[in-house]
Amino acid sequence: MLKSGALAGAIYGLLAGVVGYAYMVVMKDEFIASIQAAMPQGVSIPISMEDIYNISLMASVPSSIISGIILGVVFSTVFALMREELLGRDDRLRGLFLSGFILAVAIVWEVLYPQNIFGSLLMLRLSYLPLAPVSAAAFLALGYLTGTFLGRFGKQEK
Repeated sequence: MLKSGALAGAIYGLLAGVVGYAYMVVMKDEFIASIQAAMPQGVSIPISMEDIYNISLMASVPSSIISGIILGVVFSTVFALMREELLGRDDRLRGLFLSGFILAVAIVWEVLYPQNIFGSLLMLRLSYLPLAPVSAAAFLALGYLTGTFLGRFGKQEK
């Protein structure tokens, strides 16, 4: 179960990292402004905002892969606990159903409370509309892949 989630999460992390990278490139000014807003007033640092942006840009994909592995393990644990109650004729469709349900909750939550932490924890980019479908598709892939890998690795882990 954990191996399945870690592998699915690593793939999801790579996909989410690419989406996050694209978001940071397209929304560069807004991203730098959010970094500046997070800095305490009156504090000077020996590095420019442009340098912080470049470091963040370089770290976005590797950090997303690590976060994706953690998210994948948590997702696969929830999936394994709810497996029999989920809709779908096989594990792939059950995983897709679970990720679709969580995605629907995240979308509703984003509409009601824009730029909330729930979507960020799931590495979803729903606030920038051109990237939202790609981000949603990557999250749906997490569920599908978890079900796929659980079927392949699940027998060996028992």
